[in-house]
Amino acid sequence: MSQHTDTSRGLCPVAYPFAGEHRLDLEDDYARARASGRLLRVTLPVGGDAWLATTYDQVRSVLTHPRMERGLANQPATPRLETALMTQQSVLALDGHEHARLRRAIAGAFSPRTARRIRPYLKAEADRLLDRFLARQQPADLMTAYTEPLASAAVRQLIGQPPGGNEDTDVVARVTALVQARETPTEAEARDQLEEAVDRLTRSRGLPPGLLRDLSLTRAIGTGLSTSQSTDIVFAVVLGGRTPAFFLPSAVLVLLQHPGHIKALRQHPHLWQKAVEELLRFIPVGLSGGFPRTATIPVDVAGHSVEAGETVLPAMIAANLDEHEFPRASELDFTRSQNPHLAFGAGPHRCPGAPLSRHLIEVSLRSLIDRAPALRLATLAPATWHTGRIVRALATLPVEW
Repeated sequence: MSQHTDTSRGLCPVAYPFAGEHRLDLEDDYARARASGRLLRVTLPVGGDAWLATTYDQVRSVLTHPRMERGLANQPATPRLETALMTQQSVLALDGHEHARLRRAIAGAFSPRTARRIRPYLKAEADRLLDRFLARQQPADLMTAYTEPLASAAVRQLIGQPPGGNEDTDVVARVTALVQARETPTEAEARDQLEEAVDRLTRSRGLPPGLLRDLSLTRAIGTGLSTSQSTDIVFAVVLGGRTPAFFLPSAVLVLLQHPGHIKALRQHPHLWQKAVEELLRFIPVGLSGGFPRTATIPVDVAGHSVEAGETVLPAMIAANLDEHEFPRASELDFTRSQNPHLAFGAGPHRCPGAPLSRHLIEVSLRSLIDRAPALRLATLAPATWHTGRIVRALATLPVEW
């Protein structure tokens, strides 16, 4: 254990998430916390006080330490951002061998090979949506017409949602209904309907390639997960698949605010891979940190003592702007040579959808820039932001072309 003396223990906790309007620029509180070099004591909306990690080293240490657990943080009395808890067998709430077992069960659906297989479909879908979008009357909302349906199409391809199915077996719609019903009297009913849909599909034959078929095949040979476990995985995947829908509009906004970078991408297409990584680093999707972790024993977090039972929130959005790891971190730089950002997390819970997300981001943005060279923010209809969420998400993005 480090001999570091944590002077922040005597400080009054700060309310978290930090107050302020939603925007791409992070609240100044994050920079002040990073500059202090300490974990920041914060009071979360539910359960009381926790620590906030904001430097790159702190956040990576929390994400990768084997005794900082997600499952222990998913308890009724644990400090957290939302009232709702994940089910105890959810892949998002498990650690150790059981978490690794569930990750292995879904590895095929999230492989780089699968992402490459889906990419041509994404390109065709992007072109189809842009054909319709560019024929609209100007200005128009880019989100509802392009980024949101494209992100939804990617999720449906990933899970292998059968086309032309009925509402009873549309698991994407069922997940949406469950999210809307959480913490209401209809939540249990919505969960049952989702579970019935997953059960019916994983007993089916002839499913298209994707997560549902993988779960069906393992079930057929007797090595599959229970229906409840499969449902939790499908729920987590579809819910996680909404993140690109939040990210893409912000990425378009950033590019339109940096016309020189768009020009560079048109002149030097080889920059696209680095551009995607830099946008992932630069754009904060969360209003807060990642999922909280709770220490099972006394833990050293980059030289700071965390006692057993204490909870830490790893603010990946702050770590990605740490000048010690990313020189000129506040600048958007498509030529950045080293970019070990934490947009997808790190450690055992690193986002398995990273390969597909990278393809989706490049295809969607590249297609848009190529097809709409005069794209610009609408003059008389400013973009608006959602409020009261734990993500930084645009509500509208009116554009002209």
